[in-house]
Amino acid sequence: HICDAHATQLKIAGISSTSFPTLSWLRESIKEIQLPSKFFLLVPGCSATQTHKRWPAEYFAEVAQRLVKERKIIPVLIG
Repeated sequence: HICDAHATQLKIAGISSTSFPTLSWLRESIKEIQLPSKFFLLVPGCSATQTHKRWPAEYFAEVAQRLVKERKIIPVLIG
């Protein structure tokens, strides 16, 4: 798991006390954002050092446009 890998890296750096992040905020209400009933989260990103993980911005845009046109689902861009 990535958390285990991070803990190992921190231990090598001399930081031996680690814990898992608190994720309780994921249970918070998002009603105030007033999202549509049908939406999807789009989290574009890439790796600066691993070129095989890069995806052009145009591809993210195409996914969003197709879902809006074909499925009437609204994209919500987060980062």
